[in-house]
Amino acid sequence: MGSNIKKYRIQKGMTQNQLAEKIDVSFRYIGFIENGQSYPSPNVLDSISKELNVPIYVFFMKKDSITDERKEANKKLITDVLNDAISKINESLR
Repeated sequence: MGSNIKKYRIQKGMTQNQLAEKIDVSFRYIGFIENGQSYPSPNVLDSISKELNVPIYVFFMKKDSITDERKEANKKLITDVLNDAISKINESLR
């Protein structure tokens, strides 16, 4: 969980200190959470989620929770949908 919180904090361009100030905890506590040395209370987790604009469940996801097989299936689906849309647009232009 902590590594995901860190990832989204960094993506938002925030330091540990900035996040800590916004949710009224110490920056050391944020560091402990991010390093897996502590777990946030439900209230703190909710505050982090709101501040980073990330749903709470995302913090619990494993890094590689989508398998390569699933990625390929998603890629194929998206490709098929886009090709179908392009075909329809081309037909309407004729």
